Amino acid sequence: MEIRNITKTELPEAQAENLTIEMYGALEKDRLLGVIATRNEGSHIALFFVRKEYHSQGVGRKSVQQKGKNAGYGLITLYTSFSRMILY
Repeated sequence: MEIRNITKTELPEAQAENLTIEMYGALEKDRLLGVIATRNEGSHIALFFVRKEYHSQGVGRKSVQQKGKNAGYGLITLYTSFSRMILY
């Protein structure tokens, strides 16, 4: 599995023009397993998902770890609902 930056050139033009977040995709061959997107120079997770069939396989953990290394922060924030707290 590869975690890599998703660039503006890979998005539809209308989305790319307004992109204020940095997106990373977890890919296996050409299949997108999950996405993590951050804002505030990488200090806040704005979007985070993993395909259901890849839950509990380390995809999310690896995505967050890779993003944390790239951002250089010791603390990254994520707003969530109480119903999902057990996930984190």
